[in-house]
Amino acid sequence: SSSSSRSNVSLHTVLNEDDEYGKLLLSHARRHGFELVNCYQRTSSRRQEERRSTNDEEGSNSNSTSTGHCAVIVSNGERSFMTHLGVVSTFRADHVDVDGILSGSLVATCDDGASKATSSTSRHLHIHVAGYYNIAGFFDGRLKGLLEKILLQRRIGEGSGEETAATTTTTTTTVSLVPQHDATEEWDGGLLDLLPLIDYLILSELEARCIARRGSDSASIEELAAFFHEKSSTTCVVVTLGSRGAVALKDGKIAHTQKAPMTFEDPVDPTGAGDAFVSGFLHGIYHGTTTGSTGRGSVSSGDDDEGTLLASGLLHGCVLGTSCVMRQGASVPASKDEIDALVDACTYE
Repeated sequence: SSSSSRSNVSLHTVLNEDDEYGKLLLSHARRHGFELVNCYQRTSSRRQEERRSTNDEEGSNSNSTSTGHCAVIVSNGERSFMTHLGVVSTFRADHVDVDGILSGSLVATCDDGASKATSSTSRHLHIHVAGYYNIAGFFDGRLKGLLEKILLQRRIGEGSGEETAATTTTTTTTVSLVPQHDATEEWDGGLLDLLPLIDYLILSELEARCIARRGSDSASIEELAAFFHEKSSTTCVVVTLGSRGAVALKDGKIAHTQKAPMTFEDPVDPTGAGDAFVSGFLHGIYHGTTTGSTGRGSVSSGDDDEGTLLASGLLHGCVLGTSCVMRQGASVPASKDEIDALVDACTYE
């Protein structure tokens, strides 16, 4: 959906800027106009390893100094992953540039990039953590400490903000997290202790059941809602259900459900569908509308604003997830017309 404003986006990650894949990612960020903050910490031992790799024709296989990447094999709608963590294995929560995050300006801009003049300037910061189970350096309280520091500094900043009759500043902060699959099958890493700091936990049905220790098919959605509510009463848990759509769990019950706009016997390529869902969900809860190009349709999610936001988030998440599986390649976005058509095709619940 179109929006009169957009948010500044920064990606904090780790890569080796000197290898070919690192250069490709930096080029991709520049081409698409978002900031990429490289948090890779080059210690003296890593510099020595990189120098050895440079002089070694097999250096591209270095385990800890090359940019991480993943090869995906797709067959009959199923995927197999071969992951090389590379420098991701060295990434720790204390490598993240907290000062850079806190000083980032999220002032609304017009579509032409010019500043948008408003009498009320909203400074909202959203932090999204992707692939928690791939980043061991975030485990067991490390990410928790980072988020607590950011949230504390944001509250202090809000309390010291100057307000005038002409301009009001509102500071808010929200956090979302996607755990992704845990290749170790331990499904721990201190994730449940993080939940009180997480506004939106977004995960697949299989991941939710594994984290809840209920097996791959032995827990109902209602049981999952009760489990996560017991761990954190403030977290909204968004569970993707593949071709069945998605569901939002809040206050120990199902808060909203959304069917996928269409289903496929044999999707073209499911790679990236989860990430596409997340981008659509976050767009929906912060900028979204529940109508497509025809303007038809609305959601019946109750009169509360939170219910309307969840409805918009789930709808846009299912739409972008569906658009992703309709084409080959995880980095080929659908056009706005294609997205609007899928929004119009949705069944509103």
